[in-house]
Amino acid sequence: MRFLLFAATLLFQFSVSAAPGRRLELLFLGDKGHHKPFDRYPALQSAVGIKGMNITYTESLKDLNEAYLNKFDALVIFANHDSIAAPQEKALLNYVASGHGLVAIHCASFNFRNSKEFVKMVGGQFWRHGMDSIREERGKYVREDQDGRRDVFAQRFAAG
Repeated sequence: MRFLLFAATLLFQFSVSAAPGRRLELLFLGDKGHHKPFDRYPALQSAVGIKGMNITYTESLKDLNEAYLNKFDALVIFANHDSIAAPQEKALLNYVASGHGLVAIHCASFNFRNSKEFVKMVGGQFWRHGMDSIREERGKYVREDQDGRRDVFAQRFAAG
């Protein structure tokens, strides 16, 4: 449910830029991985469809080509594709550079790890799922990792 709310909120921002009377076209890149993007596709389609957006689902990286991408206003990525071939990388980077949208949801930050430009465009890369925990101690947030290292990284502000 949180996925649907988060994705719909991001995608709504694209709807305000559509020309009057024109529905936005979105390409949703998924995979067959454990996040199960195809299972979430119908709910996402229902949520944003009423906002004037159509979504086309694909799992094929071959669809990341200039001719096909240019049929869409934005690319939504919710997948784990480890790498991207040079022609698809070039088409994706040019697509975004030309003003089309990119919505990178959750695991998208672990896609295309061989592309430094994609990682930079998304703003970072997933590191790991760990046993890190964050807790509050004496008004400060403290994280302790698996090796016992501690990091005080924020101070809680008193409500007032």
